[in-house]
Amino acid sequence: MPRKKRHLTTDEAIKYISEPKITKMVNKQLSNHLSEIVNDVIVNFARVEAMKLLRLASREEIGEFLYYFHSDSFNICALVLDSIKDRLYEEDKLPKNIGKNFGFKYKNDYEKKK
Repeated sequence: MPRKKRHLTTDEAIKYISEPKITKMVNKQLSNHLSEIVNDVIVNFARVEAMKLLRLASREEIGEFLYYFHSDSFNICALVLDSIKDRLYEEDKLPKNIGKNFGFKYKNDYEKKK
């Protein structure tokens, strides 16, 4: 028996069209490329945190990270990771199981709480 099609009302259709769809910035192919870069640039103990941050990064932040990697500015790649973590910390979107290797504001607030 074929399924009955459900038609949207005008209000539902407008709501569906106007709401931005949340898509992942980092797909599997980009994730593999970023993990290769992180393995080249970041030290062993900070790699897991770096990949978590890059998965939560915006399109512009990933672009900056790739730009500085391809310009052989590896120290600035770490600064981009710091800025990603600081932005996530300010927006309260930072996961609880994140490490303490990146982020200036995060480190300063963490030290004050001790």
